[in-house]
Amino acid sequence: MKNTGNLLFAVFVLLFSAATSQAQTTGKSENSSAFVRLDRVTASRALPNGIEIRSGAALMQITALRDDVVRVRVGAEGQLPEDASWSVLPAARTASVPVAPESSPVAVGFKTAKLIVSIAKDPLALTVTDLAGHVIAQDMPQRPVEFHGAEFRVYRKSPIDEHYYGLGDKPGPLDRRNESFSNWNTDSFEWQESTDPIYKSIPFVLTLRKGIASGFFLDNTWRSNFEFNKEYRDGYSFGSEGGPLDYYILYGPEPKKVEETWAWLTGPTPLPPLWTFGFQQSRWAYAPESDVRRIATRMRAPQSLKSPATTTGSSFGTSRRMNSPSCAICRTRLPLMRPRCTTMACTRWPASISSTCSRPRCSKRWSDMSSCRWRTIGQRVSSALPCSPWRV
Repeated sequence: MKNTGNLLFAVFVLLFSAATSQAQTTGKSENSSAFVRLDRVTASRALPNGIEIRSGAALMQITALRDDVVRVRVGAEGQLPEDASWSVLPAARTASVPVAPESSPVAVGFKTAKLIVSIAKDPLALTVTDLAGHVIAQDMPQRPVEFHGAEFRVYRKSPIDEHYYGLGDKPGPLDRRNESFSNWNTDSFEWQESTDPIYKSIPFVLTLRKGIASGFFLDNTWRSNFEFNKEYRDGYSFGSEGGPLDYYILYGPEPKKVEETWAWLTGPTPLPPLWTFGFQQSRWAYAPESDVRRIATRMRAPQSLKSPATTTGSSFGTSRRMNSPSCAICRTRLPLMRPRCTTMACTRWPASISSTCSRPRCSKRWSDMSSCRWRTIGQRVSSALPCSPWRV
């Protein structure tokens, strides 16, 4: 019996060792085949609006959408990522201007009415300048574009007098130099100066050097990272754990011009409806309900505010935590809000639904109502959803 047990144990150890060795060998093989570096130009082809570059199997396409906007797309396996976007407007993404091809023994590229795009052949490095020679963006020759499986990384030179702004909600200094950030929207309650990421992630950076402004936008919705002067004191990098390597370079030279171009690329902020210009009163939680009504009554008094409160709201999550019903009290005197409910409090509040009731006519007391037509946020069409009886 003892010998049988020893034999089974030996067989188990042998099988485990063989499986581990095979897994390690397979992993090394996969990692080796997944690593791609665009280290030199092996072929190039001029396009009416830009240029295509080959680096081994990898493909890079650089096109001019406008004389001051350049788009860069890279595919590690010879095929460009899908020509689509959640952020860039179709009209901007498909825009095009003719360019003048340029070529020399050491570089290829093209020229627009405002920018010069040059790609060094060996090592492969992209440089974008204005016609006066000011560098807008320049790859680090010693660190070409890299792919590690689905992940990718782009390295850029960072002159000591260049400054970086943007990336959405980021605590810390306004200038992102000497900082590192992750982009992944996170509900980070009680965040501190060192907390990252937090609520809004916008992979857009405005650069400023010697009065010349430019910007770059990484059009990628995956978790991304922007690292400024950490790995290299004279360089910065950006990348993502997956998704397309698709980014845009925007030329100013004034910061205002960069922002205008950014709005052309992704769209301007839409004008809000007129009723939103009323006063919105809200806090983390109201409890009990009588406290909400007391606040609303006080704010309705003519002597309290020249502009009466449009909405009094409570946080849904906190209401649930405190075991009290979610509620809201709405009142307005704005023309676009009439007719609206003078007072309403729903005991069962559907998630992600606005508190605008679409009933054509509304009395001050809806105590007999058992359902309400709600308008879903982001949609124009109203849909009927069940709701507990209204109480006032």
